[in-house]
Amino acid sequence: MADPYGSEEEQIQALKQWWSENGTSTIAGVVLAIAIVFGWKWWEAREATRAAQAASMYQQLQAAISGSAGDPVQRATAEHLATELANNYEGERYGNYAHLMLARLRVEANDLDSAAQELRLVIANTSDPAIKDLAKLRLARVLNAMGKPDEALSELEQTSSFEIEAQTLRGDVLRSRNDREGAVAAYRKAAEASGMGDKPVGMLALKIQELEAAPVGQPLPPVASVLMAQASAGENNDPAADAQTPSEPLEQTPPDVTVVVDQAETSGDVDSDDMDSGDVDSSDIESGEMNSGESTND
Repeated sequence: MADPYGSEEEQIQALKQWWSENGTSTIAGVVLAIAIVFGWKWWEAREATRAAQAASMYQQLQAAISGSAGDPVQRATAEHLATELANNYEGERYGNYAHLMLARLRVEANDLDSAAQELRLVIANTSDPAIKDLAKLRLARVLNAMGKPDEALSELEQTSSFEIEAQTLRGDVLRSRNDREGAVAAYRKAAEASGMGDKPVGMLALKIQELEAAPVGQPLPPVASVLMAQASAGENNDPAADAQTPSEPLEQTPPDVTVVVDQAETSGDVDSDDMDSGDVDSSDIESGEMNSGESTND
C-alpha cells in the first residue's frame, strides 16, 4: 500500500518548499509575538514606576503645602513640586490634582486670574465628572471673589455633584447681586440637600435669618457679616461643608476616583476686608487636602 504522504524524500522536499514559502513570515510572527509580550510587560512596569514616582512627589507636595503658611521656603518648594507634577502628568489625575494645588497657592498670593486659569485647565483636561464638578465649584468661588457673579453662576449651573456646596455658593453669589429671594431659596435647597428639611441650622440658618431681617430696598449685608457673628458666638458648624480632594498617596491601579464630601472650611465665605479688597481666604476656595484611591491616569 502506497504511503499517502509520499516517500521520506518527497516529504522532505515538501517541507523545504513550505519553509521557503512561509519561513520568513513564520519567523516574523514569532518575533512579533515575543516583542508584544515583552513590550506589554515593559509598559506595565513603566506605568507602575510612574505611579510610584507621582505618589511620592504628591506626598512631598502635601507636606510642603501643609507647612507653607508663613514659610517662604516651604511655599517655594510647594510651587516647584506642584509645577513639576502638573507638567509631568498633564492631563492625568495627578496632574489635575497638582493644578488644584497650584490654584490654592495662587489664591493665597491673591492672584485670582492665575487661580482661575489653573482650575480651567482641570476642567478641560479631566474626564472624571466628580473632579470636573469640584474644579467648577472652586472656579465659581474665584469668579465671585473677582466680582464676576454671572460667570460664577454659569459655572454652578454646569455642575451635577456636590449639591449642598453648590447651592450654598449659589446663595452667596445671588446675595452679592442683592437677590434676596434667590439667595434664601438657594440656602433652603442646600439645607434640604443636607437633610435638614425646612429647619436649617448653623451657618445656613444664620445666613437665612440675616437676609430675612435685612431692610427691604437696601443693599444686602456681605456674607462676611454672618461669619463675624458666628465667630463671636464660637460656632463653626456649617452643614454645607466643602468638597475635598485626595489627601493620601494614590493607589496605583484602582479604576475610579472617589471625591468625598467631608466637614471642612465654610463654602465660599470671605472676610469683610477681603470682600472690599478682592483678597480672599484660600481655605474658602481651595482646601488643598485630598482623599484618594486611584491611578495616575484620568
